[in-house]
Amino acid sequence: MILPALQRRLLLKALKAIVHDQLGEQLQTFADSGSLLVALRASRALHLQALSDQGVVTVDIELSDALYREIIQKLRFDLVSDRRHYDTQAIVDGLAHSFRDLPALSTDAAFDIWKQAAAEALPAMAAILPEAIASRIPFSEDVLALVYQELFARMPFSRSYIFRHYEHQHGGKDYLVFPVCGRRPQRLLVIFSGNVGRKTYNRYSWYWDEQEQWQGDTVCLFLNDIDSHWYVGRAGSQERTVYRDIILRVMQQHCLPASAVITVGGSMGGYAAILYAVELGLRAAIAVHPQLCFRSALRYKEGSWEASLRECGENFRDLSDEIFRHNQRPVIYLEHGDCEADLVGFDDLLAALRRRESLAILRKTANSGHLTDNPSRRQIDALVTFIEAIDTP
Repeated sequence: MILPALQRRLLLKALKAIVHDQLGEQLQTFADSGSLLVALRASRALHLQALSDQGVVTVDIELSDALYREIIQKLRFDLVSDRRHYDTQAIVDGLAHSFRDLPALSTDAAFDIWKQAAAEALPAMAAILPEAIASRIPFSEDVLALVYQELFARMPFSRSYIFRHYEHQHGGKDYLVFPVCGRRPQRLLVIFSGNVGRKTYNRYSWYWDEQEQWQGDTVCLFLNDIDSHWYVGRAGSQERTVYRDIILRVMQQHCLPASAVITVGGSMGGYAAILYAVELGLRAAIAVHPQLCFRSALRYKEGSWEASLRECGENFRDLSDEIFRHNQRPVIYLEHGDCEADLVGFDDLLAALRRRESLAILRKTANSGHLTDNPSRRQIDALVTFIEAIDTP
C-alpha cells in the first residue's frame, strides 16, 4: 500500500529527474515559464512512459499543468521568482536553485557537514536571493533539510518532516507507519515506546529511509503512550481498545495476518509488546526489562511507576494472568537482568508459559539496573529471523 501523499512525493521526485534528463542544457534556454510549460505538455506521453518504466506509476494518471508548474518551480525557479507570496516549498525551491550554482553546496556530502556550509554561505547570498527569502535568514535545520532533499533526492532524518508525512491518528492516539512500496510486505513490526513522558517514538530513526523508496519487506508501526499508563489507560478508559484497533487497522491496510506480526518494546513498551501479542494472537513479542506485574512498581526505586499503575486500576493486569485469558500462544522473547523491579513476577510468568505450552526464549544479562539500550537494531533483526524460522503450532 502506498499512501496518496507519499505516492505524489515519489512522482514529483521521479518526474523532476526525467524532465531534467530529457531537456538537459536546453532547460536553461527558456525565457519564461509559459514556453517551458508548453514544452512539457508536448512531452506528456514520453514522461508517462518513463514513469511507467521506472515503476513509479502502474495505472494511468494525469500529468496536470499544476504538477508541471511545480516541476518548473523546482528546476527553473528564476522564471517564477517574481511572486509576492512565498510558502515553505517556494522558499526551499528558491534556495535549492541558488545553491546549485555553488560548488560547496551542490556537492553531495553528509547532511551535518552540508548544513554547516549552507549556514555559513547564506548571509553572503542575501543580495542575490529574492527579498522574501533573504529576509528570513537564518533558516531552521528543518528548512535546510528540505533544501538538501531537493538537491540530493534524499531526506535526512527530521522529526517534524516525519511527523507531518507519516503520522496518523485514531481514537485520539497518534502513531507512525513506515510502509513498504512496490511489493507485498512480509511482516509488520509493532514497536512500543518506553516510559519517557513526552511525545516521541522509540527507535524510529533506525528504520527511516532517506530516499523514501521503502523497498524493504517490513512495515513498521510505532506507538507511544505519553500519559505513561502502560498502553491500557486510566481506570474506566477504552485506550486498550484504541491501541488494539490501531494494530488491526495497519495489519488490514497492508494485508498482513497475525502470524506476520511481531511486537517489540522495552520497559513499559515491553509490557505492551507481550500484552498485545497475547491478546491479538500475534507471531511473537520481543520484550526487554518489561514490568511483568504490579509488584514491579512497588519495587522500583521511585514512585512514578506505582502512581501511574494505580491510575490504571483494573485495566492493568499481571502478564502471568493475561496468559491464561487467551488461547493464543505467541513466541515470547524475554530479557532481564538483576534489577528487582524486573525480576518480580518472572517465575509466575514462566510458569504460566509452561502450563500453556508456549515457546519462550529467555536471556539473562548482568545488568544490575533497569535502564538498557536493548533491544538493538541488530538484536531485533536477528530475533525476527530466528523466530520466523521456528515452526510454531
